[in-house]
Amino acid sequence: MRTTIMILTMLLVSGLHAQTDSLPPMPDPQCLMATEEETWLALDLTSEQLQGAKALQTACATDCSTVKGAGEDAVALQGVMDKYLTEMREVLGEEKFQRWVEWCDRRPAKG
Repeated sequence: MRTTIMILTMLLVSGLHAQTDSLPPMPDPQCLMATEEETWLALDLTSEQLQGAKALQTACATDCSTVKGAGEDAVALQGVMDKYLTEMREVLGEEKFQRWVEWCDRRPAKG
């Protein structure tokens, strides 16, 4: 019985690890707030995508300030950032999101 539980646990953990490895890369969370309109325009966003990206930045700034003001921990703040990064992926579409991730990875000033 003990061996069976250990095997099942190992399979579950390895399955979760495999799922995590297959997720597409996400940018540095700070990049969401650091991206300026010129960059969004350079990514050839549609006007709808540009409005969506700017709205997400504004909403994220508001929510992050609320979380920080409430004294929440870093895990709560990371949860807020993850939510907005996922929403940004939906707004931009996969191709433009990946181009944005690449820009985030090579941007000169981080933070």
